[in-house]
Formats: sequence, structure tokens, C-alpha cells
Amino acid sequence: MSEPSVVPRRDRPTVALGPLVPGRGGGEPIDRIDDDEAGLFALVEQVRRIRALTTGGLFDTDLAPLTDRVREVADRLEAASASPERRQSVTWSTWDFLTNCPVVGRSNVLAPPLGFEMLGDGTLRAEVTLGLEYQGPPACVHGGVVSLLFDAVLGRVNYHAGSTGMTVYLDVDYRSPTPILEPIVVTGRQVRVDGRKIWAQGAIHAGDRLCATAEGMFVTPDGLLQENRDRMVRGPVDG
Repeated sequence: MSEPSVVPRRDRPTVALGPLVPGRGGGEPIDRIDDDEAGLFALVEQVRRIRALTTGGLFDTDLAPLTDRVREVADRLEAASASPERRQSVTWSTWDFLTNCPVVGRSNVLAPPLGFEMLGDGTLRAEVTLGLEYQGPPACVHGGVVSLLFDAVLGRVNYHAGSTGMTVYLDVDYRSPTPILEPIVVTGRQVRVDGRKIWAQGAIHAGDRLCATAEGMFVTPDGLLQENRDRMVRGPVDG
């Protein structure tokens, strides 16, 4: 039996931490989403409260009556809701996809959500405190959530730098545990563009302690992404 081939690992990226230090604030708020007339964002905010309270929940009360009330609300929302396919179609026909983002989206209950500010040198920065629902190891943010934060900040900083693409690789170094229930600072900056290829780097700090660094390489998509968008926009029309 032949030996399995070994895929060589990329060299570890060197992340320039100077522009990514956590104390550099006071930038311009960016990607902020105003309140919506329908009240969806306010509803999602209350669901986030329930999400946070029920993660590892310990309650000194009978939950059955509360569960019945929540079930009634969920049933009413389900009866009034458009299908997932219709909601996806509207998202891409209106280009309102940012509100659905699992990191910054005000209509996505998974999102903390982050609020970014743009610094004068093009560095994107956000400060956030993540709750128990984002925990992996004891008192630490789940490593997959750390990667999600990086993918979001690097994608947004590329967009605002004028060269954006889809993630080809995201190389994360976990330097020390990223804490829950404490403020952390997420930063990102674009570092290089070569044709369709784009490189960006980021860091996460808790106070002055470096928790993680990342380098991502992104590629400007060809026609496939536009074809997907067009197909979604032509999607089903329902109530």
C-alpha cells in the first residue's frame, strides 16, 4: 500500500500588530444599522435576551407557563412569516444582507452584534463582550466563534478598502484564551492586493493581552456568485 501523500503546511503568517493594538479608538462608526420601521430589530433584541438567559439557565421559577407563552409567540410568528426562500430572495434583491450577518446583523439572533469603527489608517475595530452562549472551554470563547469574528472583520475591512472577495483560507493562531464576560477588542486591516487575491490580517485582545491573530486570503469571485444572487432574486414569491 502506498504511503498517503502529505499536504505541506503553509508558513505561519507574520501579523504586523502595530496597527492592531487595542487601545486605538475614536474612529468613525461604520456599518451601523438604523432601527427598522417593522420592529424586527427590537424583536430580535428580546430574543437575544432569552438566548443569553437560557444558555446554561438556572431559574427559581416554574418554566412551564413561560414556555407556553413563548411557544404561543413562536406559533404566531411562524404563521405570519414568509418562507426562508422568500426571505433569502428579498435579502439579495434589496442588498440588505448586512442585517442578516451572524456577527453584525441586527436581524440575526446569533450576532452579538458587533459595532465597527473605522480608524484613520483603514483599520477596522470593534469592542464587544461575549456571553455564555459563545463559550467553548471554561470561561473562554469557542475557537470557532473566534474564527467567525475574524472572517467578519477581515471581510468588512476588505469591502471598505475597495477590494473584496470570498474567503480562500483563514489562518488563525490562538495565542491565549479569549475570555467571555469581559470586553475584547477585534481589529482588522487589509495588507495586500494582487489582482483578484486580497490579504488581510486581524487580532483579538483582552485588555493588553493578545488572544489571537489571523491572516486571511480572499479572492474576488467570478460569475458564479452573481449567478447565485440572480437565482435567489428570481426565487419564490409568497406571502
